[in-house]
Amino acid sequence: MHFIRDNNTLFWSPGESSSLPARDEIDERYKWNLADIYDDEQKWDDDFKWVEDNLNKYGEFEGRLSGNSRTLLECLRFDEAVSIKLERMHLYAMLAKDSDMRAAKYQGMADRIQNLYAKISNASSFIRPELLSIPEASVKKMISSVKELEIYEHFFYDLFRAKAHTLNKDSE
Repeated sequence: MHFIRDNNTLFWSPGESSSLPARDEIDERYKWNLADIYDDEQKWDDDFKWVEDNLNKYGEFEGRLSGNSRTLLECLRFDEAVSIKLERMHLYAMLAKDSDMRAAKYQGMADRIQNLYAKISNASSFIRPELLSIPEASVKKMISSVKELEIYEHFFYDLFRAKAHTLNKDSE
């Protein structure tokens, strides 16, 4: 197989060679620009460390979501911040790994992010069951008492809609 060029377009075609070009032989315009996600890998590491260091904060919310609208809001905002960082780190790690499967560094990043996902999933597993234990009318009252909770109305709608399919805390 080899590359052929037709009107400045590069095509992969069966032919003489059976090897792919090395990453550094490919024109930059055909590569993902990972700098749009993280322009410096140290920032990826900083986000990873932040999530890891704040993992235990989930415990501060457990058992307290029904008692106070502000606590509920703080928990949802915290979980959202963790999720945004986690998704961004995951995207970067997966694209970097897929860009060059030979780079052990990116294989390691992908492994690290998968392990962090598992830790976050475990630490936050109480949220859905605990929210579902609050009567829907009480949640609506909490939303109306704190205006910032209104942006989560659709989340709560979906949560209660799926109530019959959600496991209890121990099973989650």
